[in-house]
Amino acid sequence: MHKTTNHRTPAAIVARLIVLVKPMLPIMAAAIVMGVAGHFCATFITIFGGFAILTAAGKPEREYFDPNNSNKYQVDQGGQWSAAAALDYMNTNLSQYNEGNNNMIELIICNNDNMAEGCISALESAGYNNGTGKTIPVFGVDATDSAKELIANGKMTGTVKQDAEGMASTILNLVSSVQGGGELMDNTSSFNVDEGVAKIRVPYATYTGE
Repeated sequence: MHKTTNHRTPAAIVARLIVLVKPMLPIMAAAIVMGVAGHFCATFITIFGGFAILTAAGKPEREYFDPNNSNKYQVDQGGQWSAAAALDYMNTNLSQYNEGNNNMIELIICNNDNMAEGCISALESAGYNNGTGKTIPVFGVDATDSAKELIANGKMTGTVKQDAEGMASTILNLVSSVQGGGELMDNTSSFNVDEGVAKIRVPYATYTGE
């Protein structure tokens, strides 16, 4: 049984994903699929986070699969973070970048689990990620139920959980403090609080199955 619901800092999340990627070295032709251009979180999750994984895993030259794409990512032009956009991109990608042409995509990092599902659908149609044969590592964000099912079936490698329960518990703590006549940040010593400001960080957590 392999559970990964422990709360971690962003650095620890990257470290965990490195462990999952490292066995593939020295390969690394990566595809990066974003939900919307210019969104800070979207850029951080994919570009900075994904490239940090590759560098830390011992691949200093980050090889985006398409040398003609100067952005080094593909984005949902409708800004919907959709499975349909990711499916279309990946179908087109795999028609040109595949094992037959000796340039197969070897890692896919997506802004969310919906886009990861779209990429997996394209991979399945091409004979990959069917739970029994060759699997291209695909990562998403959100830890949706459908993503968890794909991970359980061996079709998806992992996702990152945004801790809704932790966020709710943090908000409840703040509200309770104020309602009880205290200060907003009373009783927050056990939380991850930024120094000098009233800001609490609720860590992400990796999810790779259970």
